[in-house]
Amino acid sequence: MRYLTLCCIAKDENARIVEWAAFHALRGVERIVVYDNGSRLPLAETLAPLTDRIDIVVHELPGPARQLEAYAHCLEVHGPRTKWLACIDVDEFLLPRREDDLRQVLTDFEEFAGLGVNWVMFGSSGHETPPPGLLIEAFTRRAPYEFPTNHHIKSIVRPAYVQGPLSPHHFAYAPGRHCVSERGFPLPGPYGPHHNARIQLNHYFFRSRQEFAEKVERGRGDMTTDQFRHSMRDFEQQLGYCSVEDTEMARFAPAVRVVCDGGPVRAADTADLGAESEKIALLLSRNRLDLAEALSRECVVAHNGASAAWSLRGLVLARAGRHPEALSALATSLRIEQTVENLTTLFRVQQLCGDRDEARRTARYLLWRLNGVDADLKEECAAILAEIRTLLSDAAY
Repeated sequence: MRYLTLCCIAKDENARIVEWAAFHALRGVERIVVYDNGSRLPLAETLAPLTDRIDIVVHELPGPARQLEAYAHCLEVHGPRTKWLACIDVDEFLLPRREDDLRQVLTDFEEFAGLGVNWVMFGSSGHETPPPGLLIEAFTRRAPYEFPTNHHIKSIVRPAYVQGPLSPHHFAYAPGRHCVSERGFPLPGPYGPHHNARIQLNHYFFRSRQEFAEKVERGRGDMTTDQFRHSMRDFEQQLGYCSVEDTEMARFAPAVRVVCDGGPVRAADTADLGAESEKIALLLSRNRLDLAEALSRECVVAHNGASAAWSLRGLVLARAGRHPEALSALATSLRIEQTVENLTTLFRVQQLCGDRDEARRTARYLLWRLNGVDADLKEECAAILAEIRTLLSDAAY
């Protein structure tokens, strides 16, 4: 199963879609699904030079107001084969601010049905016509973070917990499931308090005057132009409020340029889980918690379906004092599979979290498992049994 898939619907975005695809592939997106909304030059032709290096699927979907239909189709067809699905536009770039890989951000939100990412609105930076080179280098003036439009979100969702799209911004989730901001704030709709310490959505909505005029003429993907149309008055207004210089995206530009020019995206990750686990254990023994945490994050991205990877990450997070995150990682591990190994890690994490009562409950359950259900492992797990008995009184067993 893929970890992160990206979906968009676009029309006549040929000039910028290659950069958009290259950027997100470099940030950890494993498949890109494009719905071509009737482009004059088919987007499949524009993207063809990338398809030997990036997993790109193009569906034809012409006609007005097809955006929600595209998202619903993507959830149905591609959703079952990916853990996370991001639905954004071609003028929107997902920027991870602490990590370089979007998947490493998402590992901390596995328990939720979606992560809402706030817009950061970028303006024209004074360009009247399309500037040469990369968009992420040319358009560097944005609105202040507190600007009202930046309360909008776009959603990265867990398809397994999604019922369908409600707007281009938000989705309906299964009962008991919900979307949150990066701070864990529930987001039931298309807006929320602005947070962007870890991840933000750079929205290059205006670009140059010429490009915005073409956008106005194309209309929107979620409604007909009879229902709503932007105007050039919007462009004039952004000249006043998009005044904050922001060049954070520049650090990614050289790699994006290489891909756009025909270079490689990244080597396939073939690291062995056992070898990675040994490295993490060594780092923990040397108290290198920073390196162990970084490697454990990479480990769950590369092996996201392995309970052992999530169990190990939980132990690392507990050692680092990040107790709620540690317990969340163990919950993910146990959802995948319940084993003596991850139950033992849960027992150890609960002790590190200072919750001796829960540790005793887990210890009693483990003791029962090793005296009954998993009795064949009892001799092999003698050290675990000894560790458990240090916490339990004689009367408890």
